[in-house]
Amino acid sequence: MIGLIAAALDLAGLRQRLLDSAAAADPATDQELLREGVDTTVLAVVGPLAVLTVLGLAALLLYLRRRSIWSRVLLVLGLLTVAADVLAHDLLAGGPDVDRSAVLVQAGLVTVGLALLFLPRPSRDWSREPRG
Repeated sequence: MIGLIAAALDLAGLRQRLLDSAAAADPATDQELLREGVDTTVLAVVGPLAVLTVLGLAALLLYLRRRSIWSRVLLVLGLLTVAADVLAHDLLAGGPDVDRSAVLVQAGLVTVGLALLFLPRPSRDWSREPRG
């Protein structure tokens, strides 16, 4: 979620950097084609991050409601989110350090969350305490 918010806040700057980079790589290409390519690239990277964030939050809520099967779903979603963060970090390379740092922080937090899923059961009982 952190990386997604940072990318959304700097979406115009991200698009402009990608457009400048593409124009420098192939100056003969039509500007409209470059813009469509940049839009597709941004959507291909930011879209999956948004979907994984929503699915991860939903799975976390179900896990906290004592549905332990969702721990496996969280594991898969967490691994996919870390992979998407790595791709987003590559896309944001050359951009503001805030964007790149936010993606790294997000990947780190997801990794910590994944590690917590592997703690022995008594260590996770805080999330299973009876609710009044």
